[in-house]
Amino acid sequence: MRPKVETAEHLFIHSELATQVWSHFSYSYGISMSHLTSIRDLLALWFKGGKKGSMEYMCHTLTPMVCLWEIWKERCSRTYEDGFQRKGPAIIFKIRFWLIRLCECYTPSRRSRDKFSQVASLLGLPTKNPRIKMPSIVYWTRPPDPFVALNVDGSAQNGQAAGGGIIRTNKGQHITNFFKYYGIGTNNMAETRALLDGLTICIELGLGKVQIQTDSKLVVQWFGSRAIIPWSLSKWWKEIREKAAMMEVMIAHVYREGNNVADFLSKWGMKHKSGGALHHRNCRALKQFIAADEHNIPNIRYSKI
Repeated sequence: MRPKVETAEHLFIHSELATQVWSHFSYSYGISMSHLTSIRDLLALWFKGGKKGSMEYMCHTLTPMVCLWEIWKERCSRTYEDGFQRKGPAIIFKIRFWLIRLCECYTPSRRSRDKFSQVASLLGLPTKNPRIKMPSIVYWTRPPDPFVALNVDGSAQNGQAAGGGIIRTNKGQHITNFFKYYGIGTNNMAETRALLDGLTICIELGLGKVQIQTDSKLVVQWFGSRAIIPWSLSKWWKEIREKAAMMEVMIAHVYREGNNVADFLSKWGMKHKSGGALHHRNCRALKQFIAADEHNIPNIRYSKI
C-alpha cells in the first residue's frame, strides 16, 4: 500500500525500485541493510567500508551516493515525463557503468583489503592498489656530543591524555625517565605537556645541551614557529619557550619506531593514571628498549598503505 505522503525514507530505501537497487548492491558488497530507518543510517553503514584513500573506500562511498541519485532521477522522470516506463534493471546497469568508469580514473593512495577483490569481481570493477613499499630500518637517533637526547611522546585515549619521556647520553646511557597522567585532553596537549615536563627535568638536572626527539611533526613545527599554535596550548608553549631559552636546544623529528621508549612511558602513564618514573633496571620491558637503542639494534618500519 502506497503512503499518502511520499517520505524520503520510503522513496530512497523502502520503495519497490529502491529495494531492487539496494538488494543488488548490498549483496555484492556483503552489507546487511535490514532494519534501516533513515538515510543517515544508510550512509553511515556504507561509509564504514575500507580505509580512506583506498579503492575500497571510494567504492563504498560512491555507490550509495550514485544509487540515491539514480533513484531520485527515476522518481522525477516518473512524475514529470509522459509515457515513462519503470526501468529498475537499467538503473542498476547505469550505476555499475559509472562505478567502472570512475574506478578506471581513480588512483588509490592506500591498499584495499584482500576481500574487496571478491566485491570488485562481482561488479566487474578493475582492482587497483598502490605498490607495496619495502619496510625500512629505523634506529634510535644519537645526538651529537655533548648533547643529551630528550625523547618525548604523548598518548590520548577516550578523551584522556598522558605523556612520557627519557633522557639519555649520546651513547644511549640512561640518565632519567618520567611518565605523567594529564587527565582530560587531546593527543596534541599530551605531546606538548610531555615536552614541557622533559625540559623542566633537564633544567633541574643542570643539562645545558639538549636535543629533543619527537615523532610529532606538529610539535617540531610549533617549536620552530612554522605553524600556528592553538590557543588552548599557548600557555604551555609559553613555558616551553622560556625553558628552552635557558639551554642550548635542538629538535628533531623521528619515526615512532625510533621513539619506542617514550611511547612505552606515555602508555604507562595512561594505563596507571599516575605520574613518576620507572627503574630502568627493574622494569624488564623498559630495560629491553633502552638496551636495544644503546646497542644500535634496529626497528622495522612498515608502510601504512
